Amino acid sequence: IRDPRYRGTSSLRWMKFAVVKTSEPLEDCPPRTIPLEDTIETASLESPSPDTQDDEAANSSLPEATGIETDSLSSGVVFMMGLAIAQRGVGFLRTTVFCRLLGEQELGQWSLVFSFVMLSAPMTLMGITGSFGRYVEHYLQRGQARSFFRHTGTAVLSLTASVLIGIWICRDYVSWLLFGSTDQSTLLVPAMATLTTTILYNYLLEVVIALRRIKVGSTMELISSWSFATVSIGLLTFTELGSYGVILGFALGNLLGAAYA
Repeated sequence: IRDPRYRGTSSLRWMKFAVVKTSEPLEDCPPRTIPLEDTIETASLESPSPDTQDDEAANSSLPEATGIETDSLSSGVVFMMGLAIAQRGVGFLRTTVFCRLLGEQELGQWSLVFSFVMLSAPMTLMGITGSFGRYVEHYLQRGQARSFFRHTGTAVLSLTASVLIGIWICRDYVSWLLFGSTDQSTLLVPAMATLTTTILYNYLLEVVIALRRIKVGSTMELISSWSFATVSIGLLTFTELGSYGVILGFALGNLLGAAYA
């Protein structure tokens, strides 16, 4: 019996067996010659069917299908752990310096702006970047990555523009909600710039991770952290921007990290 699962396979041979009912003893049965074509049917050397080709394409690995160089699991994990330790050290020193150079009010303003950006960025993206790990490789293998990134990029851009417009229209209310006063609405301008660069950075970072380029993603995080610390501490040391300098330094750090991608 032919099995449709093996359609298009050239290495299989199909056997036909016949059951003969006889009352004669087996030793008394004369030998009989059965034609070869009645017992063996050779599968034709036909090309794989479209269904088989689709299955093979779906099961192919990312580097073979796209030509993109990816990192191995072991090297990626070791590299990521090393940079993560360095990044945590930079973050600890940065926070210590901020506490020394900023006043109580300015430190509180920076903390509120940072919390606002970290909460607003994922809400603005609405989980779009969270699906990259599942769908980026799928569309890359089928040659539809350009269309996928065009649609997701357009969606992220539209959502970001909508949120920024909404914040600007309701800036007095947002200022009161964050700082308890409408007099601090000027802080929303650098906060909006920081929110924009954070969304851009997170979008590109998720793309890089979905492509399994762990070293590039870890380097992006390290560049962002180092740039944030260097620029912010420089602005606090040589200028009197206060919390504005820290917010601008955070925005520039995200921008430099995204540029590395």
